[in-house]
Amino acid sequence: MTIFKWCLLAHISFCSLTLFAEPNYQEVKQLIDLHFIHKTDYANKAAYLEYGNLNLKSLIKSLNEPHSYLKVKGLNTTFFSAKKRCVNNSKIKLNFQKGKFSYLKVSSIGITTTEEKSQYVSNSINKIRSQDNENSRYWIIDLRKNSGGNMWPMLQALSPFFDATQTLGEFHLSSGSITRFGFKDGIAHESSLQKINFQPDTYHLKHQPIGIYVLIDSSVASSAEALAIGLSSLENVTLVGEKTCGLATVNTPFELSDGSILVLTTGEMANIHGQTFKNGITPSMSSLEFIRLIKDFGE
Repeated sequence: MTIFKWCLLAHISFCSLTLFAEPNYQEVKQLIDLHFIHKTDYANKAAYLEYGNLNLKSLIKSLNEPHSYLKVKGLNTTFFSAKKRCVNNSKIKLNFQKGKFSYLKVSSIGITTTEEKSQYVSNSINKIRSQDNENSRYWIIDLRKNSGGNMWPMLQALSPFFDATQTLGEFHLSSGSITRFGFKDGIAHESSLQKINFQPDTYHLKHQPIGIYVLIDSSVASSAEALAIGLSSLENVTLVGEKTCGLATVNTPFELSDGSILVLTTGEMANIHGQTFKNGITPSMSSLEFIRLIKDFGE
């Protein structure tokens, strides 16, 4: 009796599944087993039974992790594990008197040149510097509509609000190790590793604010959530608005033997107390409370 017939008669899925495994399947599964942050959550056995073969698409979907995906070389195909809509659901419309609040909008920045990253940081710090005066006792930092990107220039752009050397948060990795992010000598660092490859302006606020209100909503995702985590480490910061999207994860690309790229969620972001935010970061002040606060300041 052939192996294939024996599998059919015995109704043992594993044999036929092994015979019909797609290329890269075992390589991808091994990387998942080694590095995926939620190893106990993904239902690979259910994927085997449902699809009847070792199917890459079903394996990636079984992770149920929006930041994990497989980009197949040569096919112009990307298998996404899950999709999550991070929409702007803010109820806050800013209308405040100049002089009452200083305001900074933090926009996303992606993969760019060193010159563009340096310019991004300089532009932000110049906006902060221009509003840093004896009247700037309250700040509004607006993270809304920032879906993430390159965390490090965005963090560096906020450096005037932090001490020159300060820990702002943590990365909890699948290996069990923990690294910390923040500033060292005014430069953005991950543990001992400097994350900025240019010399930024290391301006520090001359007038410390009484309060900093950080606006968040469901459109705030990924590395923008890292900014919210970092800012919340300051005692004078209040997170305002709606819960963030819930993509505060560490994601690592792995190149497969055929040149395909597997991007895998290998860690979670955490605050300085070790709290992670799989379901998003919850504000401590509602939109309505903030709207009333702004109104009171205007009277």
